[in-house]
Amino acid sequence: MGKTLSFRDRYILYGRRVAEEYFARGAGAELLEKIVLLDSPALPSSLPFASSLPKNLIRRLDRDELNRRFPEINHQGIVLVFQRGRGPHENQPDWRKFVKEKNGMLLLLDEIQDPRNLGGIIRSAEFLGAGGVFLSGRGAGLTPAVDRAASGASFHLPIMGPLNAQRLLDAARRAGYWIVASEPAGSDSKTKGTKREPLALTVPALEKLPAPDEILLCIGSEGEGLRRLTLENSDFTIQIPARGKTPSLNAGSAAAILIDRIINR
Repeated sequence: MGKTLSFRDRYILYGRRVAEEYFARGAGAELLEKIVLLDSPALPSSLPFASSLPKNLIRRLDRDELNRRFPEINHQGIVLVFQRGRGPHENQPDWRKFVKEKNGMLLLLDEIQDPRNLGGIIRSAEFLGAGGVFLSGRGAGLTPAVDRAASGASFHLPIMGPLNAQRLLDAARRAGYWIVASEPAGSDSKTKGTKREPLALTVPALEKLPAPDEILLCIGSEGEGLRRLTLENSDFTIQIPARGKTPSLNAGSAAAILIDRIINR
């Protein structure tokens, strides 16, 4: 079957947990072209979603061939190959309508560059109960690497974009959201000279924030943070206070702390 399997222009999902979450969402196999499995007696019967795998799409490869066709990924013996031009994130909602419907606490991820950070933030957001995620700027988009880093949480949370950050902020404010922007601890605030002083994530400070389902939390890129215009158009800026010698957290760790503190304050 060598020449019949070319995956260079296909969206792929790999790993048992990611595949399990894809089928757990209720997604079927209608978008798939192939389901590539390690040629092992234990597969697919050992997979919790085995009943969702149409036998006519299954192709088996020995380990060496599987590794050769899918190098540099931890496939764990299963790869879902989508049809050309298709993928698992096709039916995201219209972002304007989504904002108007008030779907709980929202996140704007502005130019997050590292797919692992993006996937980690999506996983934390879904686990902690955020309502949706918006992507803006020239950061990472939804890719197989992001799905893997999110452990499949990217299939259970609306993720919209990339879109214009200022249009989103304007629409969110009209819908009744307050804009909360994160800044690195100890940073020389880009909002210096405004009336907004960054709030440290302490209990008294958190009490000043609106209810979680009225917040659009904005998180910036790993290196530069949020762009100035986003900060200037925010209602609150917040910082995670540094207690140790480490100067900063990566975007994924910081986002998890911010989301948890805001929702579970």
